[in-house]
Amino acid sequence: MNYSNKMRFILVILLLCFSSLSIYSEDKKKSVYIGSVLSLNLPTGTDTRVRNGITLSLINNFKNKLSVLDDEVVKKLLERLKLQQLTGCSTEKCEKQLNDALNADYKIEGTISNEGGKYSLTLKLFKLDDGTPSISNQVKREFNSSQVDYYVNELTRAVMDSGYSINDKNAPQDIDPGKINLSNITLKEVTGSDLS
Repeated sequence: MNYSNKMRFILVILLLCFSSLSIYSEDKKKSVYIGSVLSLNLPTGTDTRVRNGITLSLINNFKNKLSVLDDEVVKKLLERLKLQQLTGCSTEKCEKQLNDALNADYKIEGTISNEGGKYSLTLKLFKLDDGTPSISNQVKREFNSSQVDYYVNELTRAVMDSGYSINDKNAPQDIDPGKINLSNITLKEVTGSDLS
């Protein structure tokens, strides 16, 4: 067996082991693959913040129903095994092979952008039948920058459960840091206290 075939064999075995650990648990959970999140006109790291929020929301709200597969773990696996170099596959072809190998039931992708001072988040849920993605659900919301974490959680719940209603009433109020007035706050020294 030549080197290329050995690497392919190792990749298949690793992916099968990875998918069996996350998919064939005792309660036969469905698996969700968190794909890319595109960040437009926003500070560096916003995409990672949203991806982490999606992961946290899935774990907190669907821990007994879903297994979460993260795109970063898959990318690192592909880098290590240099799958693209060995197979010479295109991005689309590699994505289908990855979906097939992971045997994920769903995939979430998103876009977050700054449109006229408001943030806009769109999440799409793809059902992966035979590794081919088809849109199962899509949600979108506009909100203020201080509400990112809240709406990532709400939209993740809504995209996974089409019967879930996004709760705008509990969203944190938008706070403009430039309008915070700290002039009325006074600090007093406390004496006679041992804080050690």
